[in-house]
Amino acid sequence: MITLNSLNITLKEVKQVCEFEEKQEIISFLVKKGYWQDDKAWRYLGDTENNYSSIGNQQSHPVSSIVEKIVNSFDAILMNAGKEMGIDLYNILDPAKTKENILRYIRKSDSTVSDVKKVKNDLSKLVAISLTGAKSPNNPNVTIADRGEGQTPDSLPDTILSLGKSNKIRIPIVQGKHNMGGSGVAKFTDIQVIITRRNPSLNDSTSPRNKQWAFTVIRRTPPTGNMRSSVVEYLAPIGSDINPKKGSVLGFNADTFPIMPNSTALCGTEVEYGTLIKLYDYEVGPYKSSILLDNSLGHAIKIRLPRMTLPVRFCEFRAYRAQGSKNVFADGLLDYFSDSRKGDLEDGFPTHTTIKVHGETLSCSTYVFKCGTLSKFLRGTGVIFSLNGQTHAMLDKAIYSRKRLKLNEIKDDTLTIVDCSHLTNAAIEKLFMNSRDRLVDSPFAEDVKKELENYLAYEASLKQLNEARIQEMINKNMADNKPLADALKKVVKNTKVLNQLLDLGIDLPVDEGSGSGNTEGVGNGTENFVGKDIPTFFRFYGQHDDYVFNGKNQEGKKSRIKFITDANNNLFTREGSDWKCQLTLLKSDRELISLDYSLNLNNGNAWLTFNLPKTYKENDIVKCRFDVKSDEADEIFSNVFELTIVKPTVSSGGGGTQTGNTGGNGTENTPSKSKLKLPNIVTVTKDDWEDNQFNSKRVIRIIDSVDSLTFMFNADNTVLKSELSSTRKSLKELTKNKFIYGMTMLGLAGYSLVKEDDENSKGFNSVEDVEKICEAYAPFIIPTLNMLNAINGDED
Repeated sequence: MITLNSLNITLKEVKQVCEFEEKQEIISFLVKKGYWQDDKAWRYLGDTENNYSSIGNQQSHPVSSIVEKIVNSFDAILMNAGKEMGIDLYNILDPAKTKENILRYIRKSDSTVSDVKKVKNDLSKLVAISLTGAKSPNNPNVTIADRGEGQTPDSLPDTILSLGKSNKIRIPIVQGKHNMGGSGVAKFTDIQVIITRRNPSLNDSTSPRNKQWAFTVIRRTPPTGNMRSSVVEYLAPIGSDINPKKGSVLGFNADTFPIMPNSTALCGTEVEYGTLIKLYDYEVGPYKSSILLDNSLGHAIKIRLPRMTLPVRFCEFRAYRAQGSKNVFADGLLDYFSDSRKGDLEDGFPTHTTIKVHGETLSCSTYVFKCGTLSKFLRGTGVIFSLNGQTHAMLDKAIYSRKRLKLNEIKDDTLTIVDCSHLTNAAIEKLFMNSRDRLVDSPFAEDVKKELENYLAYEASLKQLNEARIQEMINKNMADNKPLADALKKVVKNTKVLNQLLDLGIDLPVDEGSGSGNTEGVGNGTENFVGKDIPTFFRFYGQHDDYVFNGKNQEGKKSRIKFITDANNNLFTREGSDWKCQLTLLKSDRELISLDYSLNLNNGNAWLTFNLPKTYKENDIVKCRFDVKSDEADEIFSNVFELTIVKPTVSSGGGGTQTGNTGGNGTENTPSKSKLKLPNIVTVTKDDWEDNQFNSKRVIRIIDSVDSLTFMFNADNTVLKSELSSTRKSLKELTKNKFIYGMTMLGLAGYSLVKEDDENSKGFNSVEDVEKICEAYAPFIIPTLNMLNAINGDED
């Protein structure tokens, strides 16, 4: 009979397992031990046979699943230090202050230096992410090791190996809540090894088992036969002959064990306690290169951890030719931007704004980098939703291509981070899935996205930079294309149906140096603006303190009011700031209603954007107050304004925006639908492909901005070159022009169907979709035109 005390695994055997780099080696070892084929010795993860219904609903991305493991390591380190300090982790009145005190204790305990970089280097030895095993194109082995509180062999089933347990839900300083996020890695690996030991100083039991290191293997069995889904189990052979599939985890005795890496080996540093989790043949997707490189797993981890609780170590132990350290410390994304890549930021960035949706406050920061410097790093990510330093959802860069924003030229280099750390728990549940890697399909989430888009649409510095890049590109490429543009205008003018549909406002842009974008709030003496952490004023633009502003608001339209201040741009978004703002509808002295809004601070200018309740109609007078305050600074700035509701103005077809107020304040008027404007036409040859994002197949690039529409054609694309190769020399120029005119008409037709605001409306999602349609139809353009020219017939 096998009993609890008669079955064990030796220290030598565990060290042997740590050296395995092939999952078949582990399977062979377990077969030899008699465990692999003993079904009774394997316990269901979470003690639930149908556990894949929970595991399979975790993170949809392999990197997000790794990040969950890293976050669990942070939690383990925080809880370990908190318990060492004697803190009751379940009864914390001020989580933020308590967490800071714990981090201060960790810094003091694990680093004796004063230099910030050296402190980070010391602290990063508490958590390590290492790659071993195979190189690309094969999957690597990924190991996450930490010096957190660790677990005993008998506590593992209720912690790391559980599903849905609530052991961390009442600890406010940690990220873990559902005790299931860490299981998401099982979708991307068949075999995991776990080695862990609880901090001996935290043990309050005399049981010999509580002093041991725990060892287990997690395996995922794909569905076979009548199985409808995978099953995830872990090795728990002790006592399993008596209680099948409910046995205990193996343990071994050792005062220390090498679970942490050093400069040359994955398991090179002995520690007294902590946890190692090794994921074999992990399906990491495109991140198979060295973890230390740009565009690698390391950078993908940073994207998903904008603010790391502690710095971590990235270790690369696969045999690459590159020389240098295999073991480096890494910060979260925000520290990376402000330290390592600060010089790559465009001037004036990041920009910051605060938005309020359904009474909940979110902060947004937008980073724009110099052209091409970080586009590979961002990998198409446009927006990150961050909660307590961890990315919980992301949006594609296509958001910047939407017709309303028209920020196509900077979309590859732009990243907006939405900090959701001030949301209530109820709002968090309405915004994020429990998997913490995507948004919920809810009214609250939709309104958050709409307000985010409002902020991006009104951010003047984004428009200005986008226009400047367009201007630079056109000035470089357009000099020889005016005859082509003039000819196209003549064709449209002489064609009745086209003349009715299209605006003939095609012209070469004028070089204005910095671009011709919307520059409200900039260029008025604020270029050398130096803000203050504690502002001394916040008032209506062009007015004195205590001024009561009177203006007009078009019925059903969004309102914008401008303020001036000496506050820093990051007054509300910087870490540790307690500055808040609130917009209140004053229905009476006793009835106050909080309104949603967005506030954009930019070098002393502040734009407040909001919607009034739809119940207000023409001639109603609405009184509001906007407060900016800080409890710590004991300061409050209150600004009262009254808006008279008026009928919406009707645009005269030119599509311009009108404002109902003066003095730099106004209300937004949505323009009526106007004619399509003929685009500027630019041709690019093979020599300029790289600078303009072309290849042999790409036919057209549509550059859509507030002030202009530009169609950039690839004159050396495969389709056109093939047509020209079979065309007589005398007809080559005509054929080329036919191609461009035909693609222009097709592109304009597609562009007219790009969605404006309503994502559920019919049409194309972005100009990229129109480009794909043009590329697909390109081989048919010239044959179609030639066929139409050949048709003869008599009209009735």
